[in-house]
Amino acid sequence: MFTGGAMFTPARCRDAPSGAREAAAAGAASCVLRRSGQAALVPAVTTLVPAVITLVTALLLVLVLMLVLLLAIALPWLPATGYVPLTESLSGWLRHLTLPSLALALAPAAEITRQVRGSVTGFMSRDFVRTATAKGLPRWLVIGKHVLKNTGVTVATVTGIQVSVLLGGSVVIEQVFGLPGIGGLVLEAVIARDLPVVQGIVLVTTLMVLATSLLVEMSYGYFNPRVRG
Repeated sequence: MFTGGAMFTPARCRDAPSGAREAAAAGAASCVLRRSGQAALVPAVTTLVPAVITLVTALLLVLVLMLVLLLAIALPWLPATGYVPLTESLSGWLRHLTLPSLALALAPAAEITRQVRGSVTGFMSRDFVRTATAKGLPRWLVIGKHVLKNTGVTVATVTGIQVSVLLGGSVVIEQVFGLPGIGGLVLEAVIARDLPVVQGIVLVTTLMVLATSLLVEMSYGYFNPRVRG
């Protein structure tokens, strides 16, 4: 195959940048799948994935800017950027981490709240809730002891999923607020092509996600004793 008057050989493919190799592989896969009726799969995936990543990043940046405008500029209660180590000042450390923590946690908290509301609404119409209410138990006891414990499986599942969201969002948050952390470290390692550091960070984040999934699975036995067997 000729590209721009030059022969495209395996050696040229190996010398190409990493992104070019993946792009060439995706293009080749699209050509191979053309006759099998699955040719639209590769273009759809290669278009959808960058679009979703861009949309999520843009929404997170909009949320961050709104919080900065409100809490750091209009109402100068919190610093907009910077970091103070805990060893220097406890109050300064808390003030500098409050705004990034809010920006990072608002979206997962909203998703967990939505899931809990839907789950509680569904359990409120169950027979055991009506029975407990008919026995004269206070409403707060019915909700706290019977309803919320049954919603624990949903909360644990959603919380486990949101851990990955928090890890990904921390990269953007650290860059916007000028915080030192694993997100800035992985960006510096990628730019410098420091492969061992990138592999170490991927390993650490993978272990964190796996540990969270394990804790979520273990919590199912507490919230729903029927799954213990």
